[in-house]
Amino acid sequence: MYKIFVLKETSNRGKSSTIKMIFFLLMQKYHKTSKIDSFSVNTRNYDDITAQIIIDGKRIGIESEGDPDSKSNPHLKQSLDDFDKANCNIIFCPTRKSGMTEDWINSHSPKYKIEFYQQNTVKADIRKWKRKQSESNFEVAEQLIKAAGL
Repeated sequence: MYKIFVLKETSNRGKSSTIKMIFFLLMQKYHKTSKIDSFSVNTRNYDDITAQIIIDGKRIGIESEGDPDSKSNPHLKQSLDDFDKANCNIIFCPTRKSGMTEDWINSHSPKYKIEFYQQNTVKADIRKWKRKQSESNFEVAEQLIKAAGL
């Protein structure tokens, strides 16, 4: 069974940070047994990554950009198509609550079972917010990795 694990929330809520954390946690956990098939840094936004890795024979696609600036730069759409063509067993990506990014993800059904997860957002004093949001992102990343059976 092919699956897409989607982290869903409005813009600027930490979705991309959590998806990147998934990549780094998988690399940390499987650094001796995984194979990075491809890895790139998005040239438009150096904070985003696109990766295909192989862990225990499973091809995993990871795209951290889920909020493209415009329809003229559909990075997530291209990555999903590339992951599909590469027969990724598991895909991790973010999307906004509704709109074109969610449509791109849903277009890969029925081949992929799509599971949506909610990004946690933290409300805290500004001095504690960044640390608490990072902790929350870490927890969500671990939850998605576990849901994927990795």
